[in-house]
Amino acid sequence: MGFVDLLYRCPFCGADTVPDGEGARCSGCERAYAVGGSGGRVLVSGKDRGGTELHVGTLIDRMEDWGDEGHALKSSTVARFSGKARPVCYRNAIIGFFEEGGPRITGNIRLGQQDIRFTEDAGPAHEWRLLDLTAVQAASAAIQILPPGEGLVSFQLVGESSRRWEDVLKHRIRRLWQSAGRGEIREFQPQIRA
Repeated sequence: MGFVDLLYRCPFCGADTVPDGEGARCSGCERAYAVGGSGGRVLVSGKDRGGTELHVGTLIDRMEDWGDEGHALKSSTVARFSGKARPVCYRNAIIGFFEEGGPRITGNIRLGQQDIRFTEDAGPAHEWRLLDLTAVQAASAAIQILPPGEGLVSFQLVGESSRRWEDVLKHRIRRLWQSAGRGEIREFQPQIRA
């Protein structure tokens, strides 16, 4: 995960960040973020002022204070639809399962307030209600969802922060679960559980 994927928006003004060497720079207030000293410290410097080191957790907390953008997120993506989960065996015992990925399919993904939609460049559109998803997780630069009765669907986002998508997706699913009276979500993976 790149630095701009972690700090996808400025913790101080909420504007999107852009890559800046190995760090990130705010497109609004022009603060720069770079790896600081030890212990998860980030060097934060402004346009006309020197730098200060802050813990990455402090910056993430501030960034999350900006909340869900409220609008649809859109991105080009490469999707993979996996088949059924296959068992992993060791010494004649099943120790887990893995999803075998299908072919890579290019298209566009859109995350709305109540659904997620993938439209293939040369094929059909796929749509899932957020309230129906049974699992969600981020994996490197991809977002993975598990629709009911289907295999895992993985979206490799093009030029977008997978962390932003994961944060917004989980926020919207939490809101929908609360509105539907399903309770507070404790975990999203391996299954969404209240």
